[in-house]
Amino acid sequence: MIVAGGIGLAPLRPVLQAVLAERSRYGDVVLLVGARTPADLLYPDELLRWGADGGVQVGVTVDRPSDDWTGHVGVVPENRCGNGDPDAGGVEVRILRRLPAHPARLRGRTASR
Repeated sequence: MIVAGGIGLAPLRPVLQAVLAERSRYGDVVLLVGARTPADLLYPDELLRWGADGGVQVGVTVDRPSDDWTGHVGVVPENRCGNGDPDAGGVEVRILRRLPAHPARLRGRTASR
């Protein structure tokens, strides 16, 4: 399972590409991606291709949908991060990437030193 929010997908893209290059070595591959808006999604064409051709279960969600967005709205569900199947006979590897809170969300807060 690979979970990425916003720009956090960029450093995880090579990991997914390596998994896809040796797809037979891995069991189920799940990629959960979140972004603030649909326009903020990184690699949208690759997300579609990975889901269609790469045998990856791709889940995409946005915080603020556009008028034409038909996908999931909200944060990447935390409960999806614990759904590994110990009976699947493989090894579960979880890779999480989360950036610090956006500076705009920190306005009015001060850091204690």
